Amino acid sequence: MNGMPESLTISSEDFQAIRVIFQDLFNQYDIPYPSSGSVLLDPSYYSDCCAYAFSKGYSVTPSSEVHRHIQIGSIMGQLAYGHLPDRAAQIYVAMFTAVLVWIDDVAQSDVERARSFCGCFINGRPQPDPGLELVAQTLHDAAKLYAPVQAAMIVNSALNFINGSVLEYDLRDMKLSPEAPEYPYFVRTLTGIAEAFAIMVFPSDVPFETYIQALPSIMVFANVTNDVLSFYKEELAGENINYVSRAAFARGVSKVTALRTIANETISADRRARKVLDADKQTREAYARFREGFTLFHVASRRYKLDDLGLWERP
Repeated sequence: MNGMPESLTISSEDFQAIRVIFQDLFNQYDIPYPSSGSVLLDPSYYSDCCAYAFSKGYSVTPSSEVHRHIQIGSIMGQLAYGHLPDRAAQIYVAMFTAVLVWIDDVAQSDVERARSFCGCFINGRPQPDPGLELVAQTLHDAAKLYAPVQAAMIVNSALNFINGSVLEYDLRDMKLSPEAPEYPYFVRTLTGIAEAFAIMVFPSDVPFETYIQALPSIMVFANVTNDVLSFYKEELAGENINYVSRAAFARGVSKVTALRTIANETISADRRARKVLDADKQTREAYARFREGFTLFHVASRRYKLDDLGLWERP
């Protein structure tokens, strides 16, 4: 590694500390670090996802709002959920990811559009525009693929995410209280969609009791892996509205110290999930495929700028 990027605003000491934390995370996960941008989108899978959107009355073109997000969702589905035996489930998780990543962007650029969604959805009213209607139709389809309990949990997770995205915008200037240490993770659970992503790891015909006890740990893994691997790019951008920053304030420590603690928490959660699932071969293998693909999704995306850190080299 030839040194820190010229545009870096992080101190040299913190840069090296972040690098070591990330290296330790990958070593503990026992997942090889791949080259950034090394994953190619499966064109047939992407085409099937576009066809799904079209079947809901949404025309996918290069200029359509959700176009880029369907690509993101397709990569997530391809990497983290390609083990699912049902093609319809693979397409669904990609579209679920796509529409919620899109509405997250909407909440940041035009929060009133996102704010209108839940009221229309709960009251059974048509959404005010095609993008939001695609979100609604995608959520309704959970009941076609999953048992009622799992479908309700998936939809509830999505609604919490949309509400949480709006709340994050509305409360962005709210002063945090040091007497509310649980608040940072409360917000994170709202905006993580981890419950839905954890349930969708497993084929829909797998009995719920074979993996339900692992769900809390898988949810921590999904939420916090994302938080840890997003931290570097967010620090570069000077962002403070994220879980690591809130947790650092609540715990009275530096961001890097909070990052180290949070990384250790997700490593522990991953171990617990694997132990719970170890007795059942199908669920054990499904989670193994998910955890590797979910991590690769973040690493292979240039969005997270992890190539800057030279994680394949010794610190």
